[in-house]
Amino acid sequence: MQCEFGGIETEAARDEAGRVGVERAAGISERTVRFVGTRHVPHLEGRDVVAFVRRLPHPIGDVWQMITDPARLPEWLAAADIDLRPGGHVEFRWLNAEAVARGTVDALRPPHVVDYRTDIHGHLHFELAEEAYGCRLSFVCTVVDAGEHLAASLAGWHTHLDHLAGALAGTPAVWSEGADAPMARWRELLTHYTDMLEQRR
Repeated sequence: MQCEFGGIETEAARDEAGRVGVERAAGISERTVRFVGTRHVPHLEGRDVVAFVRRLPHPIGDVWQMITDPARLPEWLAAADIDLRPGGHVEFRWLNAEAVARGTVDALRPPHVVDYRTDIHGHLHFELAEEAYGCRLSFVCTVVDAGEHLAASLAGWHTHLDHLAGALAGTPAVWSEGADAPMARWRELLTHYTDMLEQRR
């Protein structure tokens, strides 16, 4: 799995996340994007967009199952109920926090695209592309004005995508009481993104 981390990029950061994630999911031109490391965090018309690209050495079918199957989602994200059809009900219950997101399946093109539109976490767009090395995942979360919670959102999704890569490799996240590893990683990333956002202001 390849994932860049750290550093401020400018022109060089116009990669798949800008083209595939931000423009297609949010209808935002690359020219509006301000770059936070290799993470794109545009702010336009009261919306914040968090986008990541992960290159995963696994078949697209395995990754698709991880992002759509309620039996696999707890391994990296949350307990879930999903009626996997356009307009179907979804519910995500975070196992490391008292948070429940409810919404609908907004788009579905197996095994390439699934969008979940939720009440507390906004619009979650997952797009998969088959590559020689396995699968490229483009993830975009669009929320209404994350404000002071933007760094936490970046750190949270980064952590969950790390867990996705681990689960695909056979090491699912441990959410049991007393398991500090997920929160330790989140705290590390929160510091990183907080500092990075401060530098970009």
